[in-house]
Amino acid sequence: MADRPLWEHQPWDTAASFDRFHRFYLPQERPRSVVEAYRRYRQTTGKDPAKIRQAPGGWNNWAAGRDSKGQPIEGAKTWEQRAQAYDDHLAKLDRERWEARRRAVRERDWDAGEELRDLAAQVLAQAPQFVKTTRRLLRGRDGAPDREVITLGLDADALIKTLKLASELQRQAAEVPPPKQQHDVHLTNPIPIAFVRAKGGSKPDASRDDAPTD
Repeated sequence: MADRPLWEHQPWDTAASFDRFHRFYLPQERPRSVVEAYRRYRQTTGKDPAKIRQAPGGWNNWAAGRDSKGQPIEGAKTWEQRAQAYDDHLAKLDRERWEARRRAVRERDWDAGEELRDLAAQVLAQAPQFVKTTRRLLRGRDGAPDREVITLGLDADALIKTLKLASELQRQAAEVPPPKQQHDVHLTNPIPIAFVRAKGGSKPDASRDDAPTD
């Protein structure tokens, strides 16, 4: 009994006193009131609780940890103390529950960051497969095509955003503050790299070309 939580049945409780404490006092929002507990009790008997201004002496003795003669019971705790112990218990459970949730979210964010980094590494390793190629023929003096413009482009914007998101997720998960200097890079279009190759298989003439890319 000594190890039993204060909000459960105690040696100084009678069946009636514990019932009133547990059903009508403990469920109240803070600050709790013995008078309100008595009102709730009398409401179950059909009496109008609005007419009740105070609790009977027996209720006040129960709430104060006193016997029927009004004398303190050795070791007894008041209803207020017992309710506070209950509130502290619930607050502890709530902290533990949210801490477990935070840990779970941090683990998921870290794993997501790792997956994003792995994805970015795979894209970089296979970058040639993601190069976009556009070919366009240019007419010569006689009107016949004699040059071929080849434009290559690599869309790096999504890759950069992926790495940035991975960094943010893992920094939040590890509770690491963001870097003091941040660099935002935005590439709205593929990077064009163009050269002109003469028809007939001659070597390409490395140059810039303003031809639009797909």
